[in-house]
Amino acid sequence: MRQVSGVYHHRGWRVEVGEDAEAEEVLVASMHEAMHDRLQMTTIYGCTVVLLQERATRDRNEKALMQAMALQAGSTRVHEEYATWMSAIPAGWEVEILRRTFPLYARHLDRAQRRVQGLHGPYLAMHATQAVARACMQPADLTELLDRQDPVTLTAGMLDHSMRPDVRLQRLERALSQHGWGPLKDWAGDATDLSPERFAEDADPGWGELNRAAYEWCSQLLESSGCPTLPYDGHRPYVDSLRQAVGLPEASNDMPSSLVALMSVESETLVLGDPLPAIILPRGTPPAELAAGDDGRRHLFLAIRPRKALQDQYRLISGSLSDAPHVAVLRRLREDGAIEMLDVTELSPTEITNAGAVVVSIAMSSLAQEAVQQHWKPLLGRHQAAVLCDLRPSANLRGWLRDSALALRYAIVGIETRVGMVRLLVFQIEHGTSASRIYMSPVSRLFSTGLLLWLNETQSLTGKTRHDDTLGDLPLLRFSAAHILLEERTFSFTTGDTR
Repeated sequence: MRQVSGVYHHRGWRVEVGEDAEAEEVLVASMHEAMHDRLQMTTIYGCTVVLLQERATRDRNEKALMQAMALQAGSTRVHEEYATWMSAIPAGWEVEILRRTFPLYARHLDRAQRRVQGLHGPYLAMHATQAVARACMQPADLTELLDRQDPVTLTAGMLDHSMRPDVRLQRLERALSQHGWGPLKDWAGDATDLSPERFAEDADPGWGELNRAAYEWCSQLLESSGCPTLPYDGHRPYVDSLRQAVGLPEASNDMPSSLVALMSVESETLVLGDPLPAIILPRGTPPAELAAGDDGRRHLFLAIRPRKALQDQYRLISGSLSDAPHVAVLRRLREDGAIEMLDVTELSPTEITNAGAVVVSIAMSSLAQEAVQQHWKPLLGRHQAAVLCDLRPSANLRGWLRDSALALRYAIVGIETRVGMVRLLVFQIEHGTSASRIYMSPVSRLFSTGLLLWLNETQSLTGKTRHDDTLGDLPLLRFSAAHILLEERTFSFTTGDTR
């Protein structure tokens, strides 16, 4: 039986759904990896590691990448205890449940729980858990070192104990055992509700005040333990300087928390199974041989994807793909579970349509290429072609909806598959009575929650979005979804992304 698993890396994370995509274990795994991302991307220590990893990856410098990973190792305990608590407790999981499902993480939850056991209710404990992790990842002495030292040459050996998050955690634990939780101990309010909305500062007026009170308390205890600590958001100006020092573009800090949360959860790669075996038929094979469906619905399915995305999807048994960066293949599933593909990148649209009715699925990143779009334009009509969304909705939806004349029609549709029900994000951009092509992508429960939170809490979108479940009934959607969920296994919004 395939197990649910998650792996975080500096550009996001992967979650393999195992046997049931809607299982509670999948949501907990998604949330766990998302919390790694949140902690990493909102602290000076985490951002330092991420930016050094990005620089090393861009330069293909294996030694520099290993040095960045050595820095990351100095925050392992902080990361795992935070991510484990923030994913397990909101799901209602105690240590015993975690021990049965993800046994390696039970000790992390046990340690994190012991620190906050004297607090009244999980909401207070959530703020305390977040404050502990964030304060440990905000060493002020690291910023002074970065001012003196070329960040590109930074190694773990250059950091003294006051800068190492796991060492800082040990000292903070000793201080908490002596002094307790200060301002959180007698806080009066709803300390039991841990609904997703309460994770967003914009949705809860008391969130910011309580969160900063918890952080200030942890910061004071660290200071008294010989570990100077930055203010809550004190990392931001240093991160901008660090970006410049390592030659990476500046990022905007002026974003609402619901948008930050969406940008985080869309960094997830959803994996529905192992790469499928694939056979690439010889060039010159008649396109009609790839026809799929019964007599009444006989059709050719044309998939246009980045070449690398296709390579990652499949375990090639024979044949090879075109060297073009974006590849077009006719594709169908064989009875033995293998995928047959015919590379038609160099063929004309007419040569395809002459072979039969065509259903097209084009990756959003491929559609963005002018040459690809112009070549396949005759087959990209909105009633014939659907778009597989592999670029970030947070960027594209915001860009489109800035136009006052445009609106969003969307749905989250459930599709039954070999791994149970899989959620499919479906949307169109509307202009009056006309609409764009259908956009779609399989998504996790976590992403669904993040998207709906952003749509509901963004005031500028009021009156510009419309939920419509009938999108799931469109024939083009059904044809495309059937092929995609049978013939692909890995889905991501981060094609071509750097963070």
